[in-house]
Amino acid sequence: MLQIVKTSLTEKKFEEYEKLSMQTKYGVNLHPSWLRAYIDHFGYKGKELFLELRDSNSNDLKGLLPMVVQEQKDTRFIKLKRLIPCGYRPTDFFPLIIKPGFEEDFSKLIVEWLTLNSDQWDRIFINYIPKHSSPWSSLVEEFQKMDLK
Repeated sequence: MLQIVKTSLTEKKFEEYEKLSMQTKYGVNLHPSWLRAYIDHFGYKGKELFLELRDSNSNDLKGLLPMVVQEQKDTRFIKLKRLIPCGYRPTDFFPLIIKPGFEEDFSKLIVEWLTLNSDQWDRIFINYIPKHSSPWSSLVEEFQKMDLK
């Protein structure tokens, strides 16, 4: 059974994330060393929100959505929590890291997690996912189904 696991970037996960990022076309900005440098440079330590797609039986990593929580001032008294790609600003595109064959499961479970955990974010900023990214169309379909009443 597949599940989404919320986590953060740790040294123990570098090798696993590196193997997955190498399978992604133009995934240099998704290499764990690059993600760590981004987090450190822009002050997002402790604000990581990495969503892993894992097989609950084998614990194998099947996909990853590396995000960070950015607080943005909306009004004088209100701050909004934006989920942004871990790499936003220096990176002008954001391919998704998913093993082939898991695109639809990834999309469905990511949107389900985001819906169930909507208290952790106010806005999602993922408009830099390129159309050529393998799960793009299924992710769009799942977001369109999202029920945010």
